[in-house]
Amino acid sequence: MRSHRPVDDKGKIISVGTYLVEKLGAEAQKLGVKISFNPKVNEIVMDGNEASGVKAETKDGVLTVKAKAVVVASGGFGGYDAMVSKYRPDLKGYVSTNAPTIEGDAINFLEKIGANFVDMDQI
Repeated sequence: MRSHRPVDDKGKIISVGTYLVEKLGAEAQKLGVKISFNPKVNEIVMDGNEASGVKAETKDGVLTVKAKAVVVASGGFGGYDAMVSKYRPDLKGYVSTNAPTIEGDAINFLEKIGANFVDMDQI
């Protein structure tokens, strides 16, 4: 066998993603962690030179979350020709297999706070 796969309580193989979401979600609920689904983060809140939270748009309005640290785990920008052209002018107008929603949203708000990007030409 090439990989280990979790099984449910009936011994049926389930997806790793499903398993992790269910287990982590249950633990978060037990710990009283509030989870917001589908917020669109559009700003890193800064305290001097340190990130201290995020602002996001939700169906209920703006959500501000304060934090001791911020980790940005985001997709790329292969579906947004203008950004592809910025970092790889030779690929302007190329045909992509990326969804058109892969637009590098995080790159825009991270630029505003002076984030250091590397290897942006490695699309």
